Amino acid sequence: MRGQFFHLWFTALPDTKLNRGESNTSSNEQMLAVLFYFLNLKARLRTTGGGRCARATGGVAELSKSATEGFSAGLVDDENIFKWQVLIMGPPDTLYEGGYFRAELDFPQDYPNRPPKMRFVTEIWHPNISPTGDVCISILHEPGEDRWGYERPDERWLPVHTVETIITSVISMLAEPNPDSPANVDAAKEFREDFAEFKRKVCRCVRKSQEHFE
Repeated sequence: MRGQFFHLWFTALPDTKLNRGESNTSSNEQMLAVLFYFLNLKARLRTTGGGRCARATGGVAELSKSATEGFSAGLVDDENIFKWQVLIMGPPDTLYEGGYFRAELDFPQDYPNRPPKMRFVTEIWHPNISPTGDVCISILHEPGEDRWGYERPDERWLPVHTVETIITSVISMLAEPNPDSPANVDAAKEFREDFAEFKRKVCRCVRKSQEHFE
């Protein structure tokens, strides 16, 4: 199952409404379809090592060099391109190493002007992830000024961000929690005051994620 799951699965552009030129496809749907297509090409390049795909895609080969390892992403339902499911492997040399954490990304209709929402489905203990799984990270906050003054505008959502930059940021967040901006107050308090107990709870989540992934 693991080998099967760790691929990006998308509908290739030649089979999409965008390529067929159907008029009922909105500009936002077209943008997402293009994103799916290029991520799919990147996955092929990663698994085939180049070959005909690399020659056919030109600049995409260069793009693939920066492809993030340690996650897979794809549609929950082929009929709904605004809802993705994500599987993140716990980053190496962190408390979350060895874990398999499932999450969902919900894109708004006016994406990319507004950010998607991300929620972990797998139980996870982290200062910046709420008890219900909602991810609290600057890159997913609405664009513009932070009325509380904690974040600069360039730290918040920008339309240039992609699924890859989002997940890269979340993986970095797993490696370096920020207890000063908590979504889970209890986890943040433990992280600061009782790290041994924090570590124990994280390890329990990692074990549970492994059991559910088998």
